[in-house]
Amino acid sequence: MNKIGNIICISMCGFLFTTTTHAQSFLKKTLKVLETVNDVNKAVNSDKKTAIETEEKSQTDNNKTVTKNKLYIGSAYTDNSSPINPQKTNKTKIIYIENKTILCTEYFKDGVCLACHPQKGWGVFDTTGTQIIDYKLHFGTIVGNSQMPEFENGYCPVRDPKGSYIINKQSKIVSQFTNINNLSNFQQGIATATQTMPDPKNKHLNIRRVVYVNNKGELIFPHLYFTVKWENSKPMRPFNDGLSAYYDYDQKLWGFIDHTGNTVVKAQYKMVQDFHDGYAAVLTTNDKWGFIDTNGTFQIPAMYAREPMPFSEGVALVSRREGPSCLIDKTGKIVLDFIYKMTPFYNNKAFVNFSQESPYREIDPNHNFIFIIDREFKVVGLSKKMPLFIDNYNEEHWPSNNLWLSEEGVLMDNKGDAIYASNIIRPFSNNRSYVCFDDGKSALTAGFMNPSGEIVFLFTQSEF
Repeated sequence: MNKIGNIICISMCGFLFTTTTHAQSFLKKTLKVLETVNDVNKAVNSDKKTAIETEEKSQTDNNKTVTKNKLYIGSAYTDNSSPINPQKTNKTKIIYIENKTILCTEYFKDGVCLACHPQKGWGVFDTTGTQIIDYKLHFGTIVGNSQMPEFENGYCPVRDPKGSYIINKQSKIVSQFTNINNLSNFQQGIATATQTMPDPKNKHLNIRRVVYVNNKGELIFPHLYFTVKWENSKPMRPFNDGLSAYYDYDQKLWGFIDHTGNTVVKAQYKMVQDFHDGYAAVLTTNDKWGFIDTNGTFQIPAMYAREPMPFSEGVALVSRREGPSCLIDKTGKIVLDFIYKMTPFYNNKAFVNFSQESPYREIDPNHNFIFIIDREFKVVGLSKKMPLFIDNYNEEHWPSNNLWLSEEGVLMDNKGDAIYASNIIRPFSNNRSYVCFDDGKSALTAGFMNPSGEIVFLFTQSEF
């Protein structure tokens, strides 16, 4: 779920660092409230013990704050922050463009990214910045969606207005279509599309139907074809836990299929999330959310009025109609309460902003920090910022290369340390991270850096 961006920006996004002036005085009070917090939490979670994980060494860890018997404070947005910033080197490849802006997929997939020249069309670049396909392709976008083109297993759909086709990385046309458009990106070799064909009931008229296509250009899953009038095809959803969501255009409901097109969960839900950790959240026709397993069986009844977050490491965040959210396990039991905002668990840790009612807040009554907890709900650290998970487009941002994305131009680890920073930055993919930075000459220049922080290649406007 990635968005395209302007490579050369008119205005600069500021990179803001927040200090921890009161951190030390605040931490001196921490141990004094531990016993109180534990006592209160026993009542909230009778089978859980909440405690503070402390450091036993009076040392510094890579110049980050670690002192004896005090919580670890992540470096992001503190005076201790020393992230890697993108740097041009004598090996950086410069790609000159004629305009100030160029559209680019802000990620690599299948070893390539795509960039669109305003006048010439889309071109394809590998991870070294070598252009392997010249600017000539005209992808457009899937009607009604913002999905950008991408390769998968060596194949990419091209949505040319004159006719869709599939190409490989040598720019060879693998399959040409004359009556198919709105071709989505491939998900494990499968895409959706809209096909125009003669109406079998009236040869003077045409009908449109939604079909499925493999990366060889063959039509597959005929039992899932739907005739549509004005509705556009929905992009192919990813396969998680072996299942992909599909849409029944007649019933206007969602279900799930496997890789062979077999209907595992029939279309019966108004909305569905993709599977995570063996469960998928689904919205019933009664406008209640619940969780089903990969057999389609409700494991947690449809009882939630608001959309929950996906499961991760055995737990999921659900929201009340009013008041704080809470964390449930796979039986639906509340295992942690009084949560304002939270990321999923990843590598045994999660970032949590507890609401005022939480006993955890006795540790930080002034809401100076975000808590980092482990899967036993012990506090193992503090962070000045919450990583981004759900963005303004309602898209999920799971960690990549063990790093979370922050909204303010930082990639941070699950200790809250800022590892990379730039004016604009995106998660690593294929060992490349999209960055925008000030080159001191014009507005912002953008390109891709490697894990060492070296700019491998960048797009910039020529001097003359």
